[in-house]
Amino acid sequence: MNGDTRFPDALPSDAPSSGTLFSIGDLARRTGLTVKTVRFYSDSGIVPPTDRSPAGYRLYDTTALARLDLVRTLRDLGLDLAAVRRVLARELSMPEIAAAHADALEVQIRTLRLRKAVLGAVAAWGWLCSHRRAAFRQQFGRQCPVRMLTRTGSGSTFVEHGRTGPAP
Repeated sequence: MNGDTRFPDALPSDAPSSGTLFSIGDLARRTGLTVKTVRFYSDSGIVPPTDRSPAGYRLYDTTALARLDLVRTLRDLGLDLAAVRRVLARELSMPEIAAAHADALEVQIRTLRLRKAVLGAVAAWGWLCSHRRAAFRQQFGRQCPVRMLTRTGSGSTFVEHGRTGPAP
């Protein structure tokens, strides 16, 4: 183990089972998931039941519990079910997943920074545009300077009073 039980060195299918079987409700309580979610993962084949009770209820062992914990962690990190299946099937490693998601987060961070710049410009210019309409119409025509925010190949550019520069 690497010290963090949520990121095991070995996948849960490698762990020996202790012989203890859990109902779907017990499994849900132990993992913090809903019974509906556990049932979905079971029906999807991601965490198959170990056995069935005489009444036909699904039963799961400690391997299934560990596998479900890993599935939950991967889902919390934003992986879709297809990626979770690939990790469980050993088609993808945790470092590959981490690198791909770090890259995706970088794109999201850039997008959020652009949105923040646009919202800042709207907040800064919005009041002026609505309260000094005559002056702005005379200088800019009918268009508010905030609407002049454009995306260029090199990033965002804010056009104001004839000057061009980085978005605020």
